[in-house]
Amino acid sequence: MAYRVVVIGLGLMGQRMLRSMSPHPGFHVTRVHDVDRSLTRRVADSIDAVACATAPEAMGDVDLVYIATPPSSHLGLIRAAADRGIAVFCEKPLATDVAEAEALVSAVEELGIVSAVNFPFATLPGLERIESDLRSGAVGRVERVEIELHFSQWPRTWHHAGEWLAGRGEGGFLREVFSHFAYLTHRVFGPLSIVDSRVDFGDSQSGDSQPGGLATERRVIAEFECAEFKCAEANQTSVAVTLVGGVGGTAPDFNQWTVFGSKRSYRLQDWSLLQVSRGDRWYDLFPGDSESISQLDALAARLEGRESVLPDLRVGLDVQRVVEGLLAG
Repeated sequence: MAYRVVVIGLGLMGQRMLRSMSPHPGFHVTRVHDVDRSLTRRVADSIDAVACATAPEAMGDVDLVYIATPPSSHLGLIRAAADRGIAVFCEKPLATDVAEAEALVSAVEELGIVSAVNFPFATLPGLERIESDLRSGAVGRVERVEIELHFSQWPRTWHHAGEWLAGRGEGGFLREVFSHFAYLTHRVFGPLSIVDSRVDFGDSQSGDSQPGGLATERRVIAEFECAEFKCAEANQTSVAVTLVGGVGGTAPDFNQWTVFGSKRSYRLQDWSLLQVSRGDRWYDLFPGDSESISQLDALAARLEGRESVLPDLRVGLDVQRVVEGLLAG
C-alpha cells in the first residue's frame, strides 16, 4: 500500500522530501501546495500531482500531510490535518509559541492522530550502538556532553529562498540547527533542562538586523542537565550538557556532538561522521556496525502502527521548549 501524501511548502525541504518519496514504494505524492502558485503548478506538473491553491483544498483525499512551511504556520496546518483525521509529518521546529504548541499537541493526542517530526538523527546509523553501550555500561560514567556549532554567516548561502530564516521571529541557528542536536541529546539521555545560558543577538550597528524584524542570535553559551538519564552500571542519575555556538569568522561551518565517557567516548561531526575513542584516537564507526533504517521506512512503520524510532509531536514540543527557553533568556 502506498500512502497518499500532500506536500505543503515547496521550498528547500519540501522539494527534498519530494525527491526522497518519489522512488519509495510506500508513498505517493498526489497533491502539492505552496503560497507561490506558479511554483505549485510547476512542481505539480513535474510529478503529475494536483496543484492546490489553498491548504484546505490540499488536504482532500490524502492519508498524510507533510508540512515544510515556515515555523509560524505549523500549528495551524497540524490542526487542520488533525481535524480531518489525517496523519502529520512536520518539519522542525514544531512551532515558535510554546503555550499554543502545548495545547495543540494535547488535542492531537486526544484525537489519536498519528504524528512524526522530521528529525533525521532519529535514524542515524550507529546511534543504536551508542544507546546500547550506554545501557550496558561500556561507556562508563558519562562525564559530559558537548555541542559545538559554528557558521561563517547566517542565513547560510543556500538559505536564500527562506527569508524568514534571517528574522528573530522564526529563524536563527538555535531553531534550525541546534534543535537537531537537542533532539539527539533528548533521544539518548532524556529531556534537557536549562541550567544557565547567555544568548547575544545582532544589532543594527553590526549590520545584522533585518528589515521589519529583529536580528537572530549571534552567539550562545548554555549549560543543561538531563536529569532523567539513569545508568545503574555507572551509578549515574544525570548528565551535564554544554552548548557553544556562534556566527561570524573566517572558518568553515562546523557542528559537533561529543559524549565523553570514562571508558569510551563518541563524537558526531558534520551531521554524519560518527566516531568512537577509547583514549588513543578517534576511529570511524561505520554504518555497518549497527542496524540502519531510512527515515521514510520509519515513517511507514509509524503509519502502520508498528514500532518506530521517529519522534512524535510530544518530543518535538520538548525540543521546542528548550530552544524557545534559550531565546527568551
